[in-house]
Amino acid sequence: MVGPTTSAISPLIRALEREDPVSAARAAVSGADQESADHLGRTPLIMAADKGFGRVVRLLLDAGSQVDARDLVGRTALMTAADRGHLEIVKMLLDKGAAVDATDSVGRTALTMALISGRRAVVDLLREKLPTWDNPDDLVCGLLSCADCRYGEIDFMGVERAGPARNLSPEQAGMEDPQLSLIVPTFNREKILDICLRSLAAQKTDGRLFEIVVVDNNSTDGTRDLVESYIRSDNRFVYVREENQGLSHARNRGFQAARGEYLAYLDDDVIVPSSYVSNMCAIIDKHKPDLIGAPVFPYYTDPKPGWYDDQLATLFHTGSPGFSMDCDIVGGNMAFRKQKLAELGMFDPRIGMKGTGLGFGGETQVVRKYRAVTPSMEQRVFYSPDCWVLHHVPAYKMRIAYILRRSYIQGAAIAHVKFPKETRTWPRYLGEARRRLRPVTRLAVECARGVVAGMRVGKRKAELARRAALLAGFTKEFVKILVASKK
Repeated sequence: MVGPTTSAISPLIRALEREDPVSAARAAVSGADQESADHLGRTPLIMAADKGFGRVVRLLLDAGSQVDARDLVGRTALMTAADRGHLEIVKMLLDKGAAVDATDSVGRTALTMALISGRRAVVDLLREKLPTWDNPDDLVCGLLSCADCRYGEIDFMGVERAGPARNLSPEQAGMEDPQLSLIVPTFNREKILDICLRSLAAQKTDGRLFEIVVVDNNSTDGTRDLVESYIRSDNRFVYVREENQGLSHARNRGFQAARGEYLAYLDDDVIVPSSYVSNMCAIIDKHKPDLIGAPVFPYYTDPKPGWYDDQLATLFHTGSPGFSMDCDIVGGNMAFRKQKLAELGMFDPRIGMKGTGLGFGGETQVVRKYRAVTPSMEQRVFYSPDCWVLHHVPAYKMRIAYILRRSYIQGAAIAHVKFPKETRTWPRYLGEARRRLRPVTRLAVECARGVVAGMRVGKRKAELARRAALLAGFTKEFVKILVASKK
């Protein structure tokens, strides 16, 4: 595969970027460069598989396109088509000999992607191509451990569902404090929490290295009974309750209860691979970071709409492992040296989620403070692609009304967190607003041109709506605060 070079301006790439299947088919027939790549390293075959352009895929395959070419994150056309649920394209790729067991940069196969995206027909087809399966990947094992997973009844060639690890002996449990505390705040989500705890209980590492602290933030369902059932079979689990409502309160309560040198904060709706703790501890031993950031990939139990993009669900950095000055720290999967988090003042209870109400900015504020008070040469923020987790995306989060509401609230949070009180001025507002308006304008023009040309622009419309809502939330909150401060 040719990397993202000037060849990315080929007519074939242009047509696929515009989501124009007719022009793409013409370019494919005319012999355009079929091994060129866009800025994400996707070849035309991968792009066509992603967009569901079956005729273009067939033309490219007949012309000899590399069926197992990969993009910058290791995805093949088969993985992309399986993720999107394009069954006929999956069949075409398999007929051309696409590698069923190929993995991307974090170990996901086409079967894994079909599973986490809720593509039952694709799952069934891929299983036919895997008569024996001796080494199922972590994600499949994790998904099969889910009580609510729609594929829970499938017998994947004898793959065992994950269960609680054995209890530590009193002598082991009484040893020195663990190296890592996994802190899981939760509120009234007993069923999804059970899925998370199953994956944490199945960690393949020395049980003395870590503990699991579940912070119950005033749940009224069966959360306490659930956690206590884990404690009875695995004394690495700890249950604490926080009466003050709010994610920041719960995170701070977990800080107080934790005994580890490092604290890893996880959302209650994630699935953690069995190597998570061992990978995290290896980084701590080798690099001694202050903060650790890692990817959060979405998984689905309901089919994704055609216009829905994974990055609408969560953010994931795709950089190389190592110390970073700009990597994203995602609240659902982050770790801190406990002493450093204490020095930063922990999490501000005034911002963030409260009960079922949306809220953002808690972890961003902590990271920004760390960047501000720590000289750049002394900053130790480590990014690890090996410490990924899966984050559940339910059906209601794939509705445009929810995306608009969430983006609006995120915009308001940016006004508070990115611009402290003493830095809020009209010139700073105008500069930030102008910066955020540019992509909104660009997307609006692209959507208008696409509609006029009769092309599919669903993804662009969704991204336009998200960015416009974020800008609206930022503008209203920033101006409101600025005007109030002048009175």
